Amino acid sequence: MTGLHVAVAILLCSCSDASRTGSGRRVSTLFKKKAMKRSLTLGAAPSSAPASAPEASPMAAPAGGPAGPCECNFQDMCTCESALAHLDCISKTCASDECDCPEVQFSQSCGQIASVCKPMLEISCTPKQALCDGKFYQLSSSLTGLSIDLEKLDRDAHCGASGKCTGKLEVEAVIHNFEKGMQMECFLEEFPGSKGKTHCSSTPDRDFANCTLPMPKQLPPGDKLEGWCRLVDPPKKENETLSERLTHDAPFYIFNHHKAIEPPKKFAEAAPPKTPPAKSSAFGAQGIITLLIMTVAALHL
Repeated sequence: MTGLHVAVAILLCSCSDASRTGSGRRVSTLFKKKAMKRSLTLGAAPSSAPASAPEASPMAAPAGGPAGPCECNFQDMCTCESALAHLDCISKTCASDECDCPEVQFSQSCGQIASVCKPMLEISCTPKQALCDGKFYQLSSSLTGLSIDLEKLDRDAHCGASGKCTGKLEVEAVIHNFEKGMQMECFLEEFPGSKGKTHCSSTPDRDFANCTLPMPKQLPPGDKLEGWCRLVDPPKKENETLSERLTHDAPFYIFNHHKAIEPPKKFAEAAPPKTPPAKSSAFGAQGIITLLIMTVAALHL
């Protein structure tokens, strides 16, 4: 078989908002037509029919011309859903009988998407698998996210070595890709592992949101409380009670850094060795005297 040639072009939109929102990303991958059939396993079931490019999401950038049977175009927002859809196109195209691509094509394309979407996504690649997580707890098809300022979280909260706590938690968060009408909700355990939670909420001021949680009165030394915040779209009708989730939960933890006071350890003490009773010497002296008398008597015989 002749050598393989793969042309890859990565173009980034030059608009000013592209780097912040993840929009305007375009990646095109072209594969040479195969002269001979060749089976590849790159993480998707082999397909005998040519694979088409992934459909654009509702938030997609304007698409160019239609992709050919051996081409995968990425002209979409940097969401996990769109990034993995593009890589699925790569995998299916490489499994097609009509297209020829190197064995490392999947991992190479995965690395390209990971680089393009690095500001918003954490994409890890292997030769046969890609894993994607939003850096700001975005949902798989969304750009909306938040990041909590952990350094400022417990600056007004204090817990002592006895486990008594005072103060409050000032939760401050940066909002990524603000949407009008959203709210931030935060929760904190009442005690470690409790089902009951304290709660606060606020309306973000574009790219910033904050709310205050009361610090529980007790937190044992060496223990921790778990909390989290999320962005939601609150109910808009009177008969609605549930909010629509806009992000995953962004977790945080509150520690009582004092060491737990341990009671002094008690060790089992071995019993003192028993002293054997002293042998009486009275019988010994009497025996010696008797022996001397018998010796003298024998000499006079």
